[in-house]
Amino acid sequence: MVHPADWSADLGARLDGHEFDLQDLADWLPAGNIRVAKDDVGYYLSAAVIDNPPEGKTFYEAAQALLPMVSGIGRLKSATFRPVKLDGRYQDGEKRHTVVGVGAAEVRVRAHAVGIVTGPGGKVKPQPLPPGIAYAELTARPEVARH
Repeated sequence: MVHPADWSADLGARLDGHEFDLQDLADWLPAGNIRVAKDDVGYYLSAAVIDNPPEGKTFYEAAQALLPMVSGIGRLKSATFRPVKLDGRYQDGEKRHTVVGVGAAEVRVRAHAVGIVTGPGGKVKPQPLPPGIAYAELTARPEVARH
């Protein structure tokens, strides 16, 4: 581990996210072993572990491993904070690196069963009210509302 006083950032990992969240991180992490700063290109993450990754790790793996901690700091400081991500660009002095990663996709599907319930003689029974209506009505009851 490099002591902050002995380390000056060489490698910056470019960040992507909402301006408010990026600026908050720059305000909250302006110095130390993990820093977020802004230059004329945008915001970037720098850290001793990115400059000097553990053996067997690359600088971009080290940056990716820091991201949950950095976003966690943001969530601790503000409930409105939204996680930031790495944009794949890294600046090492005058050298630029671009790392293309495999993205992940999330697909959500919802299905509902539809049917008609009939009673004796084939008469259609009315559908029950959605449970949310009953829950909302409970809050109007004094013995529930005060707790």
